Amino acid sequence: MIHRFSSIKKKLKYFYESLDILAHRTTSINFTNTKFSMRIFLIGYMGCGKSSTGKRLARLLDIPFYDTDAEIEEQQGKTIAQLFEEKGESQFRTIEKEYLLELQLANKAGVFATGGGMPCFNENMNLLNQMGITLYLERPVKELVNRLENSKKVRPLIAGKSPVELSEFITKQLALRESFYKQANFTVDRTEQEINNLMNMIKTKAYTQETALLDYKNEAFTTFLDGIEGVGTPLEQLLKTYEKVRDHFLYDPYHLDLRHEGLKASNILSKRRAWCVEKSNVMAACSRRLGFPTRLGYAIVTNHIGVERLVSYLRREEIVFHGYVDIYINGKWVSCTPSFDKYMCKMTGVVPLDFDGENDSLFQAFKGEDQFMEYLHYYGDFADVPIELMNSEMKKYYPHLFEKVYDERSFSFKHL
Repeated sequence: MIHRFSSIKKKLKYFYESLDILAHRTTSINFTNTKFSMRIFLIGYMGCGKSSTGKRLARLLDIPFYDTDAEIEEQQGKTIAQLFEEKGESQFRTIEKEYLLELQLANKAGVFATGGGMPCFNENMNLLNQMGITLYLERPVKELVNRLENSKKVRPLIAGKSPVELSEFITKQLALRESFYKQANFTVDRTEQEINNLMNMIKTKAYTQETALLDYKNEAFTTFLDGIEGVGTPLEQLLKTYEKVRDHFLYDPYHLDLRHEGLKASNILSKRRAWCVEKSNVMAACSRRLGFPTRLGYAIVTNHIGVERLVSYLRREEIVFHGYVDIYINGKWVSCTPSFDKYMCKMTGVVPLDFDGENDSLFQAFKGEDQFMEYLHYYGDFADVPIELMNSEMKKYYPHLFEKVYDERSFSFKHL
């Protein structure tokens, strides 16, 4: 324990030496070994029942419930009505965005009832889908009018409106907002909104969806999984896939591409070398294709063996956004890290990480008597690749990589 705190103290000292990064110390660096469990966002028009449904879901899942409006009120020291009146809607939407960005950095599980307009501004819907599972609680206009008329909550956008005016206002706003709401992972209407149905969707479907980056329906995956998919039990297929992802790509942390095209799983399949985030994207896509709910996880780590060359490029010891995956197998989440291929392990004298589907397979803490890999901070788990967060965090840690073009044979770095 003493050694652990000594190590953290040393790294914090190194961290504070950078003034550019110092400005982000309260959000970016929170050294912890507590892993994230689940994050669910309920979206929909005001009065649709997000809070009541969210509280019931949170109790059943045994995770906290949060109301984003209440959270913002506590942060700002003012009510939503006061914020609207004093700052206007545009500035309030900026405050909402800042809240979500802070939440994305925080390793915070829970069920979140969002403000009715939150998903519809500043690309927040994309952000919510990356951070967790989104459920749109759809309600007809007539029901929304009845619920809002009987609500005791002060809502600035509808204050003073008659039932007829309220109906017209909601109809117009829904016409503008539904295109955002419908981007949620699931749309739940009033006949389907039973908590048991929601629980089933969350547990069995939420993390199996294809996304723009985890595009497992692409024909390239048929070729990649040839001889694995459909042969043996689903678990046997998954374990063989892990070995193929681990060993098919030679581990290469010297060519990093943080753009959408660089992190798209089907594009990565055309390569023979890949870094941990790319391998995790492929593993997540394959796992979902095979029917296993899968989440993407990220951490800050230090590698104490054989990284002198990498440190010379990054100019610091911390490796930001190390990727791994969590897979839901036989009723529990199990972590695996298909980063280091057998050849890489042989060169460094480290035993390759196997994965049995029952136990977490994360980097070894020691290589013999020597410390090998150390996890410093968990960003948590995500339903999709958080590209914006990845770029912003790397810019905080490695600002020099964003100041000029790095595109050499020995090292390259591409970003948004």
